[in-house]
Amino acid sequence: MAKLKKSLDNTGDPLRAIVYSAAVLIVVALLAAVLERAQLLDTNMLTQERVSLDDYIDGTVSRPFAYRVLLPKILRGINAITPASAAADLDRLGGAIGWTGPQNKYPRDVIWLAALQFACLIGYALVGASLYSALRGREKSWTHWLVAPVLLLLLVPIVYKGLGHIYDFTSLFFMVWLLWAMAGRRHGLYLLVFAASCLNKETTLLMSVAYAAVFFRRMVFGRYVLMLAAQFAVFLAIYVPLRVTYKDNPGSGIQVHWNEQFPYYASHLNNGYVLAIFSMSVVLFLILIIFRWNEKPQLLRRAAVMIVPHMALLFYGAAPGEMRNLYEIVPLISMLILCSVASICGSACYGRVLESKR
Repeated sequence: MAKLKKSLDNTGDPLRAIVYSAAVLIVVALLAAVLERAQLLDTNMLTQERVSLDDYIDGTVSRPFAYRVLLPKILRGINAITPASAAADLDRLGGAIGWTGPQNKYPRDVIWLAALQFACLIGYALVGASLYSALRGREKSWTHWLVAPVLLLLLVPIVYKGLGHIYDFTSLFFMVWLLWAMAGRRHGLYLLVFAASCLNKETTLLMSVAYAAVFFRRMVFGRYVLMLAAQFAVFLAIYVPLRVTYKDNPGSGIQVHWNEQFPYYASHLNNGYVLAIFSMSVVLFLILIIFRWNEKPQLLRRAAVMIVPHMALLFYGAAPGEMRNLYEIVPLISMLILCSVASICGSACYGRVLESKR
């Protein structure tokens, strides 16, 4: 396996490397298309009352979803510059996708939404692959793009759970981009992406916890305090006006579900076989995250601090079983799992080498 990777990295043929890279990108695009199709047609994203696409665009969506304004603003902006001559054809095309939402007043926006989410999935996979390559200290070659389709495959269980919101894939993209910016110490870019991500979803503030842990005692103290203060200021400058603007919308500033968690899991895990499968899955998942913890990149180990407040927030305010609420930490968890898999594969290859020398 090691010899195969070495031969692939050193083909000595730039044209072959381009062909391999193009093949990986095609696979990424196909996987992104499949995930996007499932998100549009197989989840509640466009059909659920109070949080339908029409509600987002009209600004009548329930709180706290009303505070996630980035994509609705982009969609309204696209419509504002769409030629009137093309509007009817676009509406017919959007309706042909198969959306059966509560009102379906803006069928063309399904097209724009699909395109934006598709682009975010592509961006998530490619930025994630670049982040993984940087964290592992790999030389740049076409092979580091192989991680990109794996990152998309890890999303399959969440997407096919059947629950989604229009900002989910945007959250993935922004979160992995923020980790990438931290890994490269691109602090100015980090703040710009942080601001855009706060417009997309207020839970972006959790990334400040990761930032504080990653750069603790690794940055001049004055700049460290300034960067944390800047993130908090950006968050307040975005979140407070949104709270005021949408204060009359139905719903509440944060949903409360903590009292539903135990009854939900008790009812779903009342079968011994199901409980055993669930328990083994959780144990395997935890092993994949913490395997050879001290050998994992320091950025991942420090950033993992954000998992604690995120899980507490999920327990308090996320609907039980709604896996899409993990999207804020999915990029981080995926990196941890990939590092564990790489370590396991490396150990297996090393063991075979030793055995062959005996």
